[in-house]
Amino acid sequence: MPRTNKLPQVEQKPLSDSEPDIDPQVSGSLPLLVAQTSLDEELVTPEFTTPVTSFALLENNSYSDSVDKQLTYIHFWGGERGGAGKSTGSRVMLHFLLEVVKDSTFYLVETDRSRPDVKTYYGELLGHRCIDAFFSEAEFKSNSADIIFEKALQTNVLVNLPAQIAVPFDEWIERNCLAEMTAEKNIKMVMWFVCSGEEDSVDLFFQSLKKYGGWMQHVFVRNEGVCPDEGVWQRIAQLPKMKQAQEQYHFPVINLPKFYMADRDALKTNPMPFEQALKRNDIFTELGKKRTHKFLDKAAQEFHKTGLFDVNY
Repeated sequence: MPRTNKLPQVEQKPLSDSEPDIDPQVSGSLPLLVAQTSLDEELVTPEFTTPVTSFALLENNSYSDSVDKQLTYIHFWGGERGGAGKSTGSRVMLHFLLEVVKDSTFYLVETDRSRPDVKTYYGELLGHRCIDAFFSEAEFKSNSADIIFEKALQTNVLVNLPAQIAVPFDEWIERNCLAEMTAEKNIKMVMWFVCSGEEDSVDLFFQSLKKYGGWMQHVFVRNEGVCPDEGVWQRIAQLPKMKQAQEQYHFPVINLPKFYMADRDALKTNPMPFEQALKRNDIFTELGKKRTHKFLDKAAQEFHKTGLFDVNY
């Protein structure tokens, strides 16, 4: 099973009451996003009764075991907001794991029951390594998502999350004591948070950090296909709250490149893995193949720079 690298342990720092200066070149109003008043609430570091860090084991207690397994990852593709690009990001990472990392053991867990797009494209290729699960507040259904953790005991897992999943997802995390269990079992959860560039999308990212940033690695994914305006992303980067969060949690920031509409629609008409479509002559035009190759190559470079994958690229 391909190995993944550990990120450096994050030292939690209290947030300053003072706000960093904003670059005057990017301090103008945001056309897509920022009503500043809603983003000026102070981030609060989650409190745990037992010290937990990104990779540290729990102190000795009746629940902790010595870790004798290789570190495995659960990669959540989320963003809470519909249309942000979670499914696209999931599919691009699947291509990366299969074709670049050469991971032949990971599992895909599709949790979007209303639009199981990722399963539609990759389910046949992955076979038994593609599993359906769902998050639910109903107690008699609440164990469905447990398969995510169970599979991560043996191998890496990629999870495609639906929109508006925060309440049952939070309940699943809390009920199963996953901050403790992941540390005990040497499992690392990563939230690839896809942002659309709009105010509510940025604010949802801060909410996720506030709840889980102390032990769940976050990656801020700037979807250039939804928001191609680099000025918007620069203004987000200069927000005092974003600077404070970056100083406290040290999360990677990457770009999800633009997947051009003509090529996206061609694949949507004939849903299949990227690699299969690129080998055929009836899906993409020749220029479409070139654009798609470049799109996947750029995305692979972005994944690689996070330091989460042990692969030369």
